[in-house]
Amino acid sequence: MQNSKYELYIFDMDGTLLDTSPGILRAIRHTIDSFHKEMPEDDVLKKFIGPPLRLSFAALPDVVMNEVDDMVVAFRKQYSEHELFNASLYDGIQQLCECLHNNNVKMAVATNKPETFAKKIIGHFKLDKYINVVCGADEEGILTKADLIYRAMEMSQTYDKSKAVMVGDTMGDAEAAYECGLDFIGVKYGFGLSDNKEDVIRTKAIRMVASPRDIYRMI
Repeated sequence: MQNSKYELYIFDMDGTLLDTSPGILRAIRHTIDSFHKEMPEDDVLKKFIGPPLRLSFAALPDVVMNEVDDMVVAFRKQYSEHELFNASLYDGIQQLCECLHNNNVKMAVATNKPETFAKKIIGHFKLDKYINVVCGADEEGILTKADLIYRAMEMSQTYDKSKAVMVGDTMGDAEAAYECGLDFIGVKYGFGLSDNKEDVIRTKAIRMVASPRDIYRMI
């Protein structure tokens, strides 16, 4: 491995480190069904993965605003009790983390998933051997993705923006990285991005990768 340009890699979690879609989608369907709402098509449900849940539930046509917080609470209960570890590491993530760790590159997570959930998942999949900074959503849903990135940098004691890079799979990740002044690596294997010209331009990504191994190769 060559010397990395970056001293800190900040990873999104859902759709970047892990495929968490099986558990998330099961819990979303359970929640929508328990509130007796019309079940959206699969392509709509998949858009729940990544952004803040409140926004996704509020966007459903037959959900009124005073139901949204209750739906978020119901989802989190179902997800935490039954679906939290219904996920899998993307092929190559373990090797990427080992490579970065062995070369003294710091790693952090910035995710819209509640921080308590994120830490449990990182521990369950034994990524805490490499990643000891996990910044997730607060219970009130006030922190933005940019806030979480800034917090990850501070906790990792990385203050030079040119030495940190954000890795994620959605436009929200890209926009937050841009807001923070960080380079962005977009992953095409997750839930939101592709390598079409429009996505490349919109994300301002320094690279779009098809697998974690592509990140390893560019280091």
